[in-house]
Amino acid sequence: MSERDSDRKRISTALDRMAEHTPTSWRGDYACCQTCLHYELSEEGVSRYVAWHRQSDEGAFGIERELDVADDDFESLAEFDVEKTDTLHDWLFLYFDVLVAAEDAALFLREAGFVVEWDGTASSAVAVRTR
Repeated sequence: MSERDSDRKRISTALDRMAEHTPTSWRGDYACCQTCLHYELSEEGVSRYVAWHRQSDEGAFGIERELDVADDDFESLAEFDVEKTDTLHDWLFLYFDVLVAAEDAALFLREAGFVVEWDGTASSAVAVRTR
């Protein structure tokens, strides 16, 4: 992994290493939201995982673009579209099913040079960003 790799690639590489060295698996940009993410992984029989959903992906890797749209009365309305990138622009939130999975992810992402914030509880996501 080189310093020129994108943030998305560096995260994937760190989590691939985690999956090779621990029983923890991972998924990225998976399902639409946190509820669906946990439900779908449970339905697939996946356990001991870390994952992030599309909303988290768009918030972390996306650049919001304002679109100028007129309604039927020709009034200008502000609408937004998200352009996805491979660069972290904000915190990426990782969700998990068991604490040890979050601990594994935090360890391997820190080793890869990311800033990781997590309070060690099951009720909070693991937050990841670049330095």
